Amino acid sequence: MIKDILLLGNSKLYEISEPVDESEITRLKDVINDLHDTLIEYRRVHGAGRAIVAPQIGVRDLEWNECKMEVTGDISELL
Repeated sequence: MIKDILLLGNSKLYEISEPVDESEITRLKDVINDLHDTLIEYRRVHGAGRAIVAPQIGVRDLEWNECKMEVTGDISELL
């Protein structure tokens, strides 16, 4: 799903993310899909764009109270 991209200065972009445990990786599939869809749409509209991270699309939690997006381990099966 295409998400709005938060702009520089938005306070959500200054919040610190916490690591994601390898056992939680499967719960990130929807976020990864949203990141992909949002970046592809940004490229289509603006003709540029290299990468995007979860806080830029307002990810605050995945049934947690904090944004957790530092991932270790192999997540290639989710892409």
